[in-house]
Amino acid sequence: MEKQSFTLHDHGLSYSKDRVPQFVFDRSPRRFASSDILEPVTMTRCDGVHTMKRYVLPGLMALVLVSMEASAQCTPGTRNNNLQNILPGNTVCATRASDKWQEQHRGSGTSGALWDFKKGPSDPIDPSRQVGTWSIGGPGNRQVTYTYTAFGSPVSHTFEVHGPTGGPYNFCGVGGAQNVLGATVVPGVTSCP
Repeated sequence: MEKQSFTLHDHGLSYSKDRVPQFVFDRSPRRFASSDILEPVTMTRCDGVHTMKRYVLPGLMALVLVSMEASAQCTPGTRNNNLQNILPGNTVCATRASDKWQEQHRGSGTSGALWDFKKGPSDPIDPSRQVGTWSIGGPGNRQVTYTYTAFGSPVSHTFEVHGPTGGPYNFCGVGGAQNVLGATVVPGVTSCP
């Protein structure tokens, strides 16, 4: 491995990097090669006082853009205030990363049992089961709170539901719950497509 470096003269920093020879490192001030996106860069002040390890992540911009998109999908103007006609007696289908939900909202009105369809009620290994409860409340009955009791101590997450009637819906976290975007609602207590 070859060690390559360059200096940002106007910022008092020098950068060095252990490189695999087939990569090209752009040595011009304030420029990084596209191969630097996920590789570690060691940063040292020119006077040698501080050294820190940092990742050059233009991907951070992508994260910010995704966050901005999620924020735009969770603005008050997109909130659906008709939760009592959307959730009771229906199944919410959603994914986030590798997580998949098939949550049946059993009950009527503003609360009931929350069941995870899993692989179905007759599956011998991963059958449907109750995982907690759901309830509609908050200001103007515009929030749904899920309390999960099947995994140890009860854990609650509250969401506002955004999107047009008919979906797709964005479950926008309140009080620290993570957003779940692009959910669909399947009529009845059933599985997801």
